[in-house]
Amino acid sequence: MWLARCVSILAFAHFAVVPYCDAVEPVTVSVVAGLTGLVSSAGWFGKDFLLDNTYCKFTECCRKPYIKADVAALKASLKGSLYGQHIVQDVLVNAIGAHYDNIENSRKPLVMSFHGTPGIEIAKKLKSLMDDGSYRDQTKLSDFERIAELAAYNLIGGLYRSGVIESHVIDHFVPFLPLEPRHVLLCIKKELQLQQCPETSENDIKKIMDEAMTPDKTEQFSNNGCKRLSKKVEAFCYQRRLKHNYNNKR
Repeated sequence: MWLARCVSILAFAHFAVVPYCDAVEPVTVSVVAGLTGLVSSAGWFGKDFLLDNTYCKFTECCRKPYIKADVAALKASLKGSLYGQHIVQDVLVNAIGAHYDNIENSRKPLVMSFHGTPGIEIAKKLKSLMDDGSYRDQTKLSDFERIAELAAYNLIGGLYRSGVIESHVIDHFVPFLPLEPRHVLLCIKKELQLQQCPETSENDIKKIMDEAMTPDKTEQFSNNGCKRLSKKVEAFCYQRRLKHNYNNKR
């Protein structure tokens, strides 16, 4: 089916399905499906011709040229804003790029399940690999994917005992690795830049880091990644601007 060419990303950290392109109304799907069946059974044209010259002329479809696949821009964006997640970057760029290149002949949607560190052992495994001499950036999807799949299936949550996993619909179980302090530091500097925070020293950054980052049990990784940083930095920059404005008025 042509609808199978859409890319669906399962973001189970929020238990939501985020479609790559806009969802289609059920009534519209029925009409298009009916027209496709009618024309196909009559043997006039193929479904691609029908869609391109009827429905897709008036609204966005999960087809070229509506699907914008600037894979190079995606790669650059991930590299500039997603720190410490080389596996996520590699899988996203390669999977989406390959799917788009073959989208006209694709037999199924691309389905990816993303998993954070809580509850999937993704910190113990990483520490074990690093303790054995592997560099973080040398770890691969295969080091964590089975762990993520078993956890998604067995832990109470959105995919608990799910037929989606049993029927092998999900193509990639993608782990978000726990961040180290050096990654949190990059997040803080990025946020300070976005906030255009005035007169920030290395000591200021250390104070923000001490407030925002909670070490995990291994004392090697951040227990909360960069999740709390934006508001911490926002409050710091607001206070700094007030002080800066007060000093300028004196």
